[in-house]
Amino acid sequence: MGNEAITSEGKLYCAGSGFGSEAQLVAPTIRFSKVSAYGGFGNSEVCALAIDARTYCWGTSNTSGQLGVGDLIARSIPTQVAGELSFASVSVGRNYACGLAASGNAYCWGNGSTGQLGTGTTTNSSVPVPVAGDLKFTQLEAGNGTTCALTTSGKAYCWGRNDLGQLGVGASAGIGNQALVPVPVGEPLASVALKQIVTRAAKACALTLAGKAYCWGNNTVGEVGAVTTEICPGEKPCSTSPLPVQTTAVFSSLAASMFAACGVTSQGETLCWGMDFELLFGSSPQDEVRKCDTPGALNGCTAVPVEGAPEMLGVTGTYANYCGVRSNGVTYCWGGNDFGQRGWGDATADPTPRPFSIAPGAEH
Repeated sequence: MGNEAITSEGKLYCAGSGFGSEAQLVAPTIRFSKVSAYGGFGNSEVCALAIDARTYCWGTSNTSGQLGVGDLIARSIPTQVAGELSFASVSVGRNYACGLAASGNAYCWGNGSTGQLGTGTTTNSSVPVPVAGDLKFTQLEAGNGTTCALTTSGKAYCWGRNDLGQLGVGASAGIGNQALVPVPVGEPLASVALKQIVTRAAKACALTLAGKAYCWGNNTVGEVGAVTTEICPGEKPCSTSPLPVQTTAVFSSLAASMFAACGVTSQGETLCWGMDFELLFGSSPQDEVRKCDTPGALNGCTAVPVEGAPEMLGVTGTYANYCGVRSNGVTYCWGGNDFGQRGWGDATADPTPRPFSIAPGAEH
C-alpha cells in the first residue's frame, strides 16, 4: 500500500510499498500529469500518465497482466503500457486497470474474471482492450472486480462483479449476476445527471450535480452511509439500489476507501461514513462512531467530520487512508500508515491529518 503525489512541475513522488516511509521521486526524467494506484491483499500497482499522454504502469504483481505491458512479468519501475493509445485519465483497480481516451472511449486490461474489463467475456488481457458498446465516458473508476463510469450525459454505468449489489441495478437483476458489459445504474439515479462516481471494495458512490451523495453495495460497516434492510450472500447487509447518504451536507467531490467513503463539502469540510478503520476519520479507533439504530450496518451510518482536516479542495482514497489537497497545493494524508505510506519518515499511526512529506535529496 502506498500514496502518490505529483508536484506542479510534474514530478511524481511515492511513499509506502517498495518506496519506504519518505516519499521518493519516481522516474526523474519523466513528467507526469495524473496517477492512480491500488494497494492491498499483498499487491500494489501504480499507473501514471505522462504529460505527453503516454501511460506507464509498475507494481509488485503482474500475474493477470494488470500492468498492461503485454506480458506477465512484474515491474519495479514505470514501464510504458502496450499499444499506441493516449489516455486522458487512468484508474487502477484490484489486479486490473482502465484508461479513458480523450474521445470518451474506455479501455481496460488485467484480470477479467468477473467481467470488470467490460469486453463481454471473463478473459484476462495483458494489453488494453476496448470496453464493449458505443458509450462515451467522461469519468471512469476501476475497483475490486467492478468498474463504474459516467457517460457524457452524466449517466452512471457499471460492469463486473455484483455479489453485494455493487452494480446498483436493483434486486430484480439478480444478486451475483455479474455484468460482462456496461449496464445502467438504476433509479433513483437513472434519471438524474451526475458529476462524479467512485468505487472501492464492494460499494460505489455517485454525486449529483446538486451535490447530493448516493451509495450502493456492501453495507456491513455502514459504508453506504444509510440504513439498509436488504441482505446479500454471506448474510451481509447491502443495498442493490442507490441510497442517499444520511446527511444534509452538499458535497463538491467524493472519495472511497476499503471500509468507508468521504465527501468534501463546498466549504472544504471533509465528512466520512463507514468504519473508522486505521484512523480514517482522523480520530482514535476507540472513539465512538455514530451508529445506525436499525439492524443492518454495524457502525458509521451517519457522515461525521474528520477531526483536524484542514479545508480541502478534494480528497482521494486508498485501501486504508485518505489524502486531500489544499488551495495552497499542500497535500495532507490521514489513516493507515503500516507501510509508511503517509510519507512521515516512519510507520507510526496518528489520527491527525499531516502534510505528505517529500524526502530530502529524493532527486539524487
